[in-house]
Amino acid sequence: MSSMMFFTSINMIVAELPTYLERIGENSNKGLIMSLFFWGAALSRPLSGKLADHIGRIPVMITASLIGALVAIFYPLAITVGSFFFLRFLHGLSMGFYPVGSAAYVADIVPDTKIGQSMGIMGLFNNLGTTLGFALGPVIATQVSTTLMFYISSVLSAMVILLLVKMKEPRKNVARLEKTFFNLKLTDFFVPKMLKFSLVTMLSSFCFGTIFTIIPDMSDHLKFSHRGIFFLFFIISTMLIRVLAGKTSDKYGYLPVFIFGSTLALVSMLMLAHTQSQSLFLTSGVVLGLGLGMCHPALLAWTVKMSPKTAVGKGLSTTLMAVQMGSGLGAFVSGWIYDNDTNRLPLVFYVCSFTLLVSILYFVLQGNKKLHNLP
Repeated sequence: MSSMMFFTSINMIVAELPTYLERIGENSNKGLIMSLFFWGAALSRPLSGKLADHIGRIPVMITASLIGALVAIFYPLAITVGSFFFLRFLHGLSMGFYPVGSAAYVADIVPDTKIGQSMGIMGLFNNLGTTLGFALGPVIATQVSTTLMFYISSVLSAMVILLLVKMKEPRKNVARLEKTFFNLKLTDFFVPKMLKFSLVTMLSSFCFGTIFTIIPDMSDHLKFSHRGIFFLFFIISTMLIRVLAGKTSDKYGYLPVFIFGSTLALVSMLMLAHTQSQSLFLTSGVVLGLGLGMCHPALLAWTVKMSPKTAVGKGLSTTLMAVQMGSGLGAFVSGWIYDNDTNRLPLVFYVCSFTLLVSILYFVLQGNKKLHNLP
């Protein structure tokens, strides 16, 4: 429930942010809306992973929810482009903390043989929250006001805290918060044996940042009245596959599930590159949702298996930092290529297809070599 509410809060404002940015005088640099958010999340991952392993999972999730609640209140006060982008970066910090804490929490309380399935269940509720967010946000903004949408987002984040304080911390012998925890070293940023894995994961995440940047304008171009309709199809299909993908990865291995999911994502990017109709647009959203819905639980379970038992939070922060960096890069590059010119949309999705192809080929070629002890 707490994860569902958190993701509802985070995502209910996304579809309306490009329009809000135009209102305060910025019609270009739309790629920075999601890019700064993803980079804020990426840069906070090392600290969140370290804190999750030392002071506990729940304090990290509470911190994320508190940041989300406070930032959402200030969006209506952002009347300059600089202040708006600064808030987007701060909002990304909350996304940098919450998934690390929640995934580590789940890994602590489930059997090793059901990690993939459990990550799929967690992802299902994350997606449910995202779906509710994309469904409710544009309706509130258009029927009432954008300001109310931001305030509701803030209230939902605050309600998450009320749920979290009632939960039991799964980590034993947690430490009290100390100043030394904020002294980050290079080794705090990643688990060394997962470096290659994370770099390739970053490439496969490029398309994620792209769709959050491009799809709202593409929805307008195809004359949809609801800018979040693509995301509804995308998230619902992701929800339908999550648990099955997690169980399959537990049984047959994480590598084949991840490769197949990435291949579906590549197909969806090629479909979007050739989209001229609403039906193909929504179909591509379904295919993309199935693809990424297969990848994510396998990716998290894979990470837990590779991580040292005493540093699961750090391992998750390594992988999720790579995901956010790839998403941030995708958001920035796609916004730069697009530049409010719909004739450039095919090129945006061809670039995404290429990054996915590189990651797929890498894992296919390395799959039989037991690189960095991949399970």
